[in-house]
Amino acid sequence: MRAFEIYLNGRKLCTAGIPEAGVMTSALTWVERADPKEPEGIELRVGGLVSRTHTFVEWTTRRLKEGDEVKMIVTDKPKASKPKNTRTESEADKKKQQVAYLKRLSKELGYEIKKKGAAKR
Repeated sequence: MRAFEIYLNGRKLCTAGIPEAGVMTSALTWVERADPKEPEGIELRVGGLVSRTHTFVEWTTRRLKEGDEVKMIVTDKPKASKPKNTRTESEADKKKQQVAYLKRLSKELGYEIKKKGAAKR
């Protein structure tokens, strides 16, 4: 299977891999907050999604600091590290998120949503 070997400062953190259809991500993120009292955040996240089961997986999330060295090797491995966290999204959860997105987007664009079969005013 396609895999990402992730190293931080020369130490192996994980081998991320999904043995079936899915998505893997490895991201370095930097955020400077608008409030100067809050510290900036630099973070490494390695995760993904198993498409068939709608299961989100996470191998590692690490806060980073200046001078940290992150290395990723794209490879092919028969086995991956066990994810530290998994979360399966139910169809009800998915629908709830879609409805919330639709409401937010329609409000932003100035549209009004009417449910099918709703009484007219």
